[in-house]
Amino acid sequence: MAKPPKLVDKIIGIVFQVFINVILAMPTRWIYRFIGTVSILAYKYSKRHTRFARLNLRMCFPSLFDPKLDMNDASDVQLERFIRRNYRQMFWAYIEGFIGKRKNTRTSIHKYMNLVIHDETRQLLMEREKEIKSGKTPRGMIFNVGHAGSWEIIGHTIASLSIPLSAVARPLDITEINRAVDNARERFGMKIISKFGGMVAMTRAILRGESLMLAIDQDAGVYDTGIYARFFGHWCKCIESYANLALKYNVPIIPIYGFRHGENFKFTMIWDKPMYPKGDYKNLDDIYKVVQEWHEVFAAQVLHYPHQYEWYHKKWRTRPVDEENVKRPFELDDQTRKNEFAELKKNCESDNSLMNILERYKEQAPLFQTKEYFGKPYCINDDENNGES
Repeated sequence: MAKPPKLVDKIIGIVFQVFINVILAMPTRWIYRFIGTVSILAYKYSKRHTRFARLNLRMCFPSLFDPKLDMNDASDVQLERFIRRNYRQMFWAYIEGFIGKRKNTRTSIHKYMNLVIHDETRQLLMEREKEIKSGKTPRGMIFNVGHAGSWEIIGHTIASLSIPLSAVARPLDITEINRAVDNARERFGMKIISKFGGMVAMTRAILRGESLMLAIDQDAGVYDTGIYARFFGHWCKCIESYANLALKYNVPIIPIYGFRHGENFKFTMIWDKPMYPKGDYKNLDDIYKVVQEWHEVFAAQVLHYPHQYEWYHKKWRTRPVDEENVKRPFELDDQTRKNEFAELKKNCESDNSLMNILERYKEQAPLFQTKEYFGKPYCINDDENNGES
Protein backbone atom coordinates (compact mmCIF):
# COMPACT_ATOMS: atom_id res chain seq x y z
CA MET A 1 0.00 0.00 0.00
CA ALA A 2 1.37 3.43 -0.99
CA LYS A 3 1.73 6.09 1.69
CA PRO A 4 -1.28 8.45 1.41
CA PRO A 5 -1.08 12.29 1.37
CA LYS A 6 -0.91 13.97 4.80
CA LEU A 7 -4.53 15.19 4.74
CA VAL A 8 -5.87 11.76 3.80
CA ASP A 9 -3.60 10.19 6.41
CA LYS A 10 -5.04 12.52 9.07
CA ILE A 11 -8.65 11.81 8.08
CA ILE A 12 -8.09 8.05 8.07
CA GLY A 13 -6.40 8.32 11.46
CA ILE A 14 -9.36 10.20 12.97
CA VAL A 15 -11.86 7.68 11.57
CA PHE A 16 -9.73 4.84 12.92
CA GLN A 17 -9.53 6.38 16.40
CA VAL A 18 -13.31 6.90 16.50
CA PHE A 19 -13.85 3.29 15.36
CA ILE A 20 -11.48 1.91 18.03
CA ASN A 21 -13.06 4.01 20.80
CA VAL A 22 -16.55 2.84 19.82
CA ILE A 23 -15.38 -0.77 19.73
CA LEU A 24 -13.67 -0.57 23.11
CA ALA A 25 -16.82 0.84 24.69
CA MET A 26 -18.52 -2.53 24.11
CA PRO A 27 -18.36 -5.50 26.50
CA THR A 28 -15.46 -7.80 25.64
CA ARG A 29 -17.59 -10.61 24.26
CA TRP A 30 -19.45 -8.16 22.00
CA ILE A 31 -16.11 -6.92 20.65
CA TYR A 32 -15.11 -10.46 19.70
CA ARG A 33 -18.49 -11.14 18.08
CA PHE A 34 -18.45 -7.88 16.11
CA ILE A 35 -14.87 -8.34 14.86
CA GLY A 36 -15.71 -11.93 13.97
CA THR A 37 -18.53 -10.65 11.75
CA VAL A 38 -16.18 -8.17 10.08
CA SER A 39 -13.75 -11.01 9.38
CA ILE A 40 -16.39 -12.86 7.36
CA LEU A 41 -16.68 -9.82 5.07
CA ALA A 42 -12.90 -9.90 4.62
CA TYR A 43 -13.09 -13.58 3.70
CA LYS A 44 -15.67 -12.83 1.03
CA TYR A 45 -14.19 -9.69 -0.47
CA SER A 46 -10.43 -10.00 0.07
CA LYS A 47 -10.16 -12.66 -2.60
CA ARG A 48 -6.39 -12.29 -3.01
CA HIS A 49 -5.66 -13.23 0.59
CA THR A 50 -8.24 -16.01 0.56
CA ARG A 51 -6.60 -17.49 -2.55
CA PHE A 52 -3.22 -17.55 -0.84
CA ALA A 53 -4.74 -19.19 2.23
CA ARG A 54 -6.14 -22.00 0.05
CA LEU A 55 -2.81 -22.43 -1.70
CA ASN A 56 -0.74 -22.51 1.51
CA LEU A 57 -3.05 -24.91 3.35
CA ARG A 58 -3.29 -27.32 0.42
CA MET A 59 0.48 -27.27 0.08
CA CYS A 60 1.18 -27.88 3.79
CA PHE A 61 -1.64 -30.37 4.46
CA PRO A 62 -2.07 -32.38 1.24
CA SER A 63 -3.67 -35.27 3.16
CA LEU A 64 -6.46 -32.97 4.41
CA PHE A 65 -6.95 -30.60 1.46
CA ASP A 66 -6.52 -31.63 -2.18
CA PRO A 67 -3.35 -29.87 -3.48
CA LYS A 68 -4.41 -30.47 -7.10
CA LEU A 69 -7.29 -28.00 -6.87
CA ASP A 70 -6.78 -24.49 -8.22
CA MET A 71 -6.30 -21.68 -5.68
CA ASN A 72 -9.56 -20.10 -6.94
CA ASP A 73 -11.50 -23.31 -6.33
CA ALA A 74 -13.69 -22.94 -3.23
CA SER A 75 -15.40 -26.31 -3.52
CA ASP A 76 -13.72 -27.87 -0.49
CA VAL A 77 -16.22 -27.19 2.30
CA GLN A 78 -13.87 -28.29 5.07
CA LEU A 79 -11.11 -26.01 3.81
CA GLU A 80 -13.39 -22.98 3.43
CA ARG A 81 -14.69 -23.47 6.96
CA PHE A 82 -11.10 -23.61 8.21
CA ILE A 83 -10.21 -20.38 6.35
CA ARG A 84 -13.24 -18.51 7.72
CA ARG A 85 -12.27 -19.59 11.22
CA ASN A 86 -8.69 -18.51 10.51
CA TYR A 87 -9.83 -15.05 9.41
CA ARG A 88 -11.82 -14.68 12.63
CA GLN A 89 -8.80 -15.62 14.76
CA MET A 90 -6.50 -13.19 12.93
CA PHE A 91 -8.90 -10.26 13.18
CA TRP A 92 -9.20 -10.94 16.90
CA ALA A 93 -5.40 -10.81 17.13
CA TYR A 94 -5.36 -7.36 15.48
CA ILE A 95 -7.82 -5.86 17.98
CA GLU A 96 -6.48 -7.57 21.13
CA GLY A 97 -3.58 -5.13 21.47
CA PHE A 98 -6.11 -2.31 21.95
CA ILE A 99 -8.24 -4.39 24.32
CA GLY A 100 -5.09 -5.17 26.28
CA LYS A 101 -4.24 -1.50 26.56
CA ARG A 102 -7.64 -0.91 28.16
CA LYS A 103 -7.69 -3.99 30.41
CA ASN A 104 -4.11 -4.86 31.32
CA THR A 105 -2.09 -3.46 34.19
CA ARG A 106 0.99 -4.99 35.79
CA THR A 107 -1.15 -6.32 38.64
CA SER A 108 -4.19 -7.43 36.62
CA ILE A 109 -2.68 -9.07 33.54
CA HIS A 110 -2.48 -12.42 35.37
CA LYS A 111 -6.29 -12.54 35.40
CA TYR A 112 -6.27 -13.12 31.66
CA MET A 113 -3.08 -15.12 31.37
CA ASN A 114 -1.99 -18.72 31.84
CA LEU A 115 1.81 -18.46 31.73
CA VAL A 116 3.59 -21.79 31.11
CA ILE A 117 7.39 -21.68 31.13
CA HIS A 118 9.85 -24.44 30.32
CA ASP A 119 12.16 -25.32 33.23
CA GLU A 120 15.31 -24.25 31.35
CA THR A 121 13.74 -20.95 30.38
CA ARG A 122 12.68 -20.29 33.97
CA GLN A 123 16.23 -20.93 35.12
CA LEU A 124 17.53 -18.51 32.49
CA LEU A 125 15.11 -15.80 33.67
CA MET A 126 16.11 -16.34 37.29
CA GLU A 127 19.80 -15.97 36.40
CA ARG A 128 19.02 -12.76 34.54
CA GLU A 129 17.09 -11.44 37.54
CA LYS A 130 20.12 -12.10 39.79
CA GLU A 131 22.39 -10.24 37.37
CA ILE A 132 20.12 -7.19 37.47
CA LYS A 133 19.94 -7.21 41.29
CA SER A 134 23.73 -7.48 41.55
CA GLY A 135 24.20 -4.42 39.35
CA LYS A 136 25.76 -6.31 36.43
CA THR A 137 24.79 -5.71 32.82
CA PRO A 138 22.56 -8.70 32.10
CA ARG A 139 22.84 -10.78 28.99
CA GLY A 140 20.11 -9.96 26.50
CA MET A 141 17.64 -12.46 25.12
CA ILE A 142 15.80 -12.79 21.83
CA PHE A 143 12.12 -13.71 22.03
CA ASN A 144 11.03 -15.16 18.70
CA VAL A 145 7.32 -15.11 17.96
CA GLY A 146 5.32 -15.64 14.81
CA HIS A 147 2.00 -14.34 13.52
CA ALA A 148 0.05 -16.97 15.39
CA GLY A 149 -2.30 -16.80 18.35
CA SER A 150 -2.14 -13.35 19.95
CA TRP A 151 1.31 -11.95 19.25
CA GLU A 152 0.32 -8.48 20.52
CA ILE A 153 -0.48 -9.84 23.99
CA ILE A 154 2.87 -11.68 24.04
CA GLY A 155 4.60 -8.29 24.05
CA HIS A 156 2.39 -7.09 26.92
CA THR A 157 3.21 -10.25 28.88
CA ILE A 158 7.00 -9.99 28.51
CA ALA A 159 7.09 -6.28 29.32
CA SER A 160 4.76 -6.70 32.32
CA LEU A 161 7.40 -8.91 33.97
CA SER A 162 9.72 -5.86 34.00
CA ILE A 163 11.98 -7.32 31.31
CA PRO A 164 13.53 -4.40 29.34
CA LEU A 165 12.19 -5.10 25.86
CA SER A 166 12.40 -3.70 22.34
CA ALA A 167 10.14 -5.08 19.62
CA VAL A 168 10.99 -4.93 15.93
CA ALA A 169 8.01 -4.04 13.73
CA ARG A 170 7.27 -2.77 10.26
CA PRO A 171 5.84 0.78 10.38
CA LEU A 172 2.35 1.00 8.91
CA ASP A 173 1.90 3.17 5.83
CA ILE A 174 -0.77 5.31 7.50
CA THR A 175 1.09 7.36 10.11
CA GLU A 176 -1.85 8.03 12.43
CA ILE A 177 -2.82 4.36 12.62
CA ASN A 178 0.81 3.40 13.14
CA ARG A 179 1.01 5.87 16.05
CA ALA A 180 -2.10 4.37 17.67
CA VAL A 181 -0.82 0.80 17.26
CA ASP A 182 2.61 1.66 18.70
CA ASN A 183 0.95 3.42 21.63
CA ALA A 184 -1.00 0.24 22.44
CA ARG A 185 2.14 -1.90 22.11
CA GLU A 186 4.12 0.31 24.49
CA ARG A 187 1.67 -0.36 27.32
CA PHE A 188 4.34 -1.49 29.82
CA GLY A 189 7.35 0.37 28.49
CA MET A 190 8.20 -1.80 25.49
CA LYS A 191 10.12 0.15 22.82
CA ILE A 192 9.38 -0.14 19.11
CA ILE A 193 12.22 -0.46 16.59
CA SER A 194 11.50 -0.04 12.88
CA LYS A 195 12.49 -3.05 10.81
CA PHE A 196 13.91 -0.71 8.17
CA GLY A 197 17.54 -0.19 9.08
CA GLY A 198 16.85 -1.62 12.52
CA MET A 199 19.95 -3.82 12.78
CA VAL A 200 21.98 -1.04 14.45
CA ALA A 201 19.24 -0.38 17.04
CA MET A 202 18.86 -4.11 17.67
CA THR A 203 22.59 -4.51 18.22
CA ARG A 204 22.69 -1.57 20.64
CA ALA A 205 19.76 -3.03 22.59
CA ILE A 206 21.54 -6.38 22.95
CA LEU A 207 24.77 -4.70 24.08
CA ARG A 208 22.79 -2.75 26.72
CA GLY A 209 21.50 -6.04 28.12
CA GLU A 210 17.98 -5.53 26.79
CA SER A 211 15.86 -8.19 25.13
CA LEU A 212 14.38 -8.22 21.65
CA MET A 213 11.04 -9.52 20.43
CA LEU A 214 10.82 -10.34 16.75
CA ALA A 215 7.99 -11.70 14.62
CA ILE A 216 10.15 -13.30 11.96
CA ASP A 217 7.89 -15.79 10.18
CA GLN A 218 7.18 -13.72 7.07
CA ASP A 219 8.68 -13.83 3.58
CA ALA A 220 12.09 -12.09 3.45
CA GLY A 221 11.43 -10.78 -0.06
CA VAL A 222 13.16 -11.07 -3.40
CA TYR A 223 15.54 -8.15 -3.04
CA ASP A 224 16.16 -8.24 0.71
CA THR A 225 18.79 -10.26 2.51
CA GLY A 226 17.70 -13.61 3.87
CA ILE A 227 18.40 -17.32 3.88
CA TYR A 228 16.41 -20.29 2.67
CA ALA A 229 14.96 -22.81 5.10
CA ARG A 230 12.12 -25.31 5.11
CA PHE A 231 8.81 -24.57 6.77
CA PHE A 232 6.28 -27.42 6.77
CA GLY A 233 8.60 -29.19 4.35
CA HIS A 234 8.72 -26.43 1.71
CA TRP A 235 11.55 -24.03 0.94
CA CYS A 236 10.99 -20.35 1.70
CA LYS A 237 13.17 -17.29 2.13
CA CYS A 238 13.49 -16.35 5.79
CA ILE A 239 14.73 -13.42 7.85
CA GLU A 240 18.13 -14.22 9.35
CA SER A 241 19.03 -11.09 11.39
CA TYR A 242 18.19 -12.72 14.74
CA ALA A 243 20.46 -15.67 13.91
CA ASN A 244 23.33 -13.27 13.17
CA LEU A 245 22.83 -11.48 16.51
CA ALA A 246 22.46 -14.70 18.50
CA LEU A 247 25.65 -16.18 17.03
CA LYS A 248 27.70 -12.97 17.24
CA TYR A 249 26.84 -12.05 20.83
CA ASN A 250 26.09 -15.51 22.24
CA VAL A 251 22.47 -14.62 22.99
CA PRO A 252 19.84 -17.30 23.71
CA ILE A 253 16.67 -17.47 21.62
CA ILE A 254 13.40 -18.21 23.41
CA PRO A 255 10.49 -19.32 21.20
CA ILE A 256 7.18 -18.01 22.53
CA TYR A 257 3.68 -18.93 21.42
CA GLY A 258 0.47 -17.40 22.77
CA PHE A 259 -2.93 -18.89 21.97
CA ARG A 260 -6.36 -17.69 23.01
CA HIS A 261 -9.22 -19.47 24.69
CA GLY A 262 -12.52 -18.55 23.08
CA GLU A 263 -13.97 -15.04 23.17
CA ASN A 264 -13.20 -14.03 26.75
CA PHE A 265 -9.78 -12.38 26.38
CA LYS A 266 -8.13 -15.43 27.97
CA PHE A 267 -4.73 -16.70 26.80
CA THR A 268 -2.06 -19.27 27.45
CA MET A 269 1.53 -18.16 26.82
CA ILE A 270 4.04 -20.94 26.13
CA TRP A 271 7.67 -19.98 26.80
CA ASP A 272 9.46 -22.87 25.13
CA LYS A 273 12.91 -24.39 25.70
CA PRO A 274 15.67 -21.85 24.92
CA MET A 275 17.88 -22.28 21.88
CA TYR A 276 21.62 -21.68 22.31
CA PRO A 277 23.04 -21.07 18.81
CA LYS A 278 26.64 -22.15 18.23
CA GLY A 279 28.96 -21.25 15.40
CA ASP A 280 30.21 -18.32 13.35
CA TYR A 281 27.79 -15.52 12.47
CA LYS A 282 29.55 -15.15 9.11
CA ASN A 283 29.09 -18.83 8.21
CA LEU A 284 26.06 -19.47 6.03
CA ASP A 285 25.73 -23.04 7.24
CA ASP A 286 25.65 -22.00 10.93
CA ILE A 287 23.06 -19.31 10.19
CA TYR A 288 20.94 -21.83 8.30
CA LYS A 289 20.99 -24.26 11.25
CA VAL A 290 19.62 -21.58 13.62
CA VAL A 291 16.92 -20.43 11.19
CA GLN A 292 15.90 -24.00 10.36
CA GLU A 293 15.72 -25.03 14.00
CA TRP A 294 13.44 -22.13 14.92
CA HIS A 295 11.14 -22.84 11.96
CA GLU A 296 10.82 -26.46 13.08
CA VAL A 297 9.95 -25.33 16.62
CA PHE A 298 7.43 -22.80 15.33
CA ALA A 299 5.84 -25.29 12.93
CA ALA A 300 5.37 -27.70 15.82
CA GLN A 301 3.74 -24.91 17.85
CA VAL A 302 1.41 -24.06 14.96
CA LEU A 303 0.29 -27.71 14.73
CA HIS A 304 -1.23 -27.47 18.23
CA TYR A 305 -3.59 -24.65 17.14
CA PRO A 306 -3.32 -24.47 13.32
CA HIS A 307 -6.38 -22.23 12.86
CA GLN A 308 -4.63 -19.47 14.87
CA TYR A 309 -1.77 -19.04 12.36
CA GLU A 310 -1.87 -16.36 9.65
CA TRP A 311 -2.22 -18.70 6.69
CA TYR A 312 -3.11 -16.02 4.17
CA HIS A 313 0.25 -14.25 4.20
CA LYS A 314 2.75 -15.07 1.43
CA LYS A 315 5.25 -17.10 3.46
CA TRP A 316 6.32 -19.20 0.48
CA ARG A 317 6.26 -16.47 -2.17
CA THR A 318 10.06 -16.28 -2.66
CA ARG A 319 11.47 -19.66 -3.63
CA PRO A 320 15.06 -20.71 -4.43
CA VAL A 321 16.33 -20.36 -8.00
CA ASP A 322 17.32 -23.99 -8.31
CA GLU A 323 14.25 -25.60 -6.78
CA GLU A 324 12.58 -28.03 -9.14
CA ASN A 325 9.09 -27.39 -10.50
CA VAL A 326 8.72 -23.84 -9.19
CA LYS A 327 5.44 -22.50 -10.58
CA ARG A 328 3.50 -19.30 -10.26
CA PRO A 329 2.22 -17.50 -8.19
CA PHE A 330 5.58 -17.94 -6.45
CA GLU A 331 8.24 -15.51 -7.63
CA LEU A 332 11.66 -16.72 -8.74
CA ASP A 333 14.52 -15.29 -6.71
CA ASP A 334 17.34 -13.79 -8.78
CA GLN A 335 19.73 -13.20 -5.90
CA THR A 336 23.50 -13.73 -6.25
CA ARG A 337 23.87 -16.31 -3.47
CA LYS A 338 22.36 -19.14 -5.53
CA ASN A 339 25.67 -21.06 -5.70
CA GLU A 340 26.06 -20.91 -1.92
CA PHE A 341 22.49 -22.07 -1.52
CA ALA A 342 22.98 -24.95 -3.94
CA GLU A 343 25.94 -26.14 -1.88
CA LEU A 344 23.98 -25.74 1.34
CA LYS A 345 21.07 -27.71 -0.05
CA LYS A 346 23.33 -30.75 -0.47
CA ASN A 347 24.32 -30.68 3.19
CA CYS A 348 21.00 -30.08 4.93
CA GLU A 349 18.68 -32.85 6.11
CA SER A 350 15.68 -31.77 4.09
CA ASP A 351 14.17 -35.26 3.99
CA ASN A 352 13.88 -35.32 7.78
CA SER A 353 12.40 -31.83 8.22
CA LEU A 354 8.80 -33.01 8.64
CA MET A 355 9.88 -35.77 11.01
CA ASN A 356 11.72 -33.17 13.10
CA ILE A 357 8.54 -31.09 13.32
CA LEU A 358 6.54 -34.09 14.55
CA GLU A 359 9.22 -34.94 17.13
CA ARG A 360 9.21 -31.38 18.43
CA TYR A 361 5.41 -31.48 18.51
CA LYS A 362 5.61 -34.44 20.90
CA GLU A 363 8.29 -32.73 23.00
CA GLN A 364 6.12 -29.63 23.39
CA ALA A 365 2.95 -31.55 24.24
CA PRO A 366 3.41 -31.31 28.06
CA LEU A 367 3.59 -27.52 27.80
CA PHE A 368 0.39 -27.30 25.76
CA GLN A 369 -1.58 -29.91 27.70
CA THR A 370 -2.29 -27.69 30.70
CA LYS A 371 -5.60 -26.98 32.32
CA GLU A 372 -6.96 -23.46 32.02
CA TYR A 373 -5.38 -21.59 34.88
CA PHE A 374 -6.24 -17.99 35.74
CA GLY A 375 -6.35 -15.88 38.86
CA LYS A 376 -2.90 -16.19 40.51
CA PRO A 377 -0.04 -13.81 39.85
CA TYR A 378 2.98 -15.40 38.20
CA CYS A 379 6.31 -15.60 40.02
CA ILE A 380 9.45 -17.04 38.44
CA ASN A 381 10.70 -18.41 41.76
CA ASP A 382 7.40 -19.99 42.78
CA ASP A 383 6.82 -23.42 41.20
CA GLU A 384 3.27 -23.49 42.54
CA ASN A 385 2.34 -20.41 40.50
CA ASN A 386 3.92 -21.37 37.20
CA GLY A 387 0.71 -22.61 35.59
CA GLU A 388 2.13 -26.03 34.71
CA SER A 389 0.15 -28.04 37.22
